[in-house]
Amino acid sequence: MKRSLVLMLSAALFVPTGVVAKAQEKMSVEEYRALLEAEYATKPQKISLREAHAIWESGKALFFDVNTPELWDDGHVPGATFINTADWESKLPEEKDQLMVFYCANRMCLASDYAAEAAWELGYTNIKLMPDGIYNWRRDGYPFEVPKQKMAQR
Repeated sequence: MKRSLVLMLSAALFVPTGVVAKAQEKMSVEEYRALLEAEYATKPQKISLREAHAIWESGKALFFDVNTPELWDDGHVPGATFINTADWESKLPEEKDQLMVFYCANRMCLASDYAAEAAWELGYTNIKLMPDGIYNWRRDGYPFEVPKQKMAQR
């Protein structure tokens, strides 16, 4: 009983409210664990820079940059699409199972989390998050590109 209470209290701080509401019903620890696993199995998955780079090299994913226009101009993942615009939804693919990777500046920036969640709510199912962002992508020596108009100004 004590273990269930601790699990429920800690869950209230870290899990979506829908899971907490369901957990208030009488259920075993095993049922609650299964509920949590099901909830998090359906959310956009966070991936490392190494994983993101491997996906990028495969050419099978679309990369979406959620940074400010200034950060986009400083450099972005080659082939990425800038979606920090009012019409960002129109830039998403028609295929709901298309592999997509969202990123922003670094782990402190949550814009890519919000965009990925919004895409998930629109029915997209194959979404990855690169929380280390473009700063760490560049720091680790992965390729990046700068818009042509920006290159001309340098």
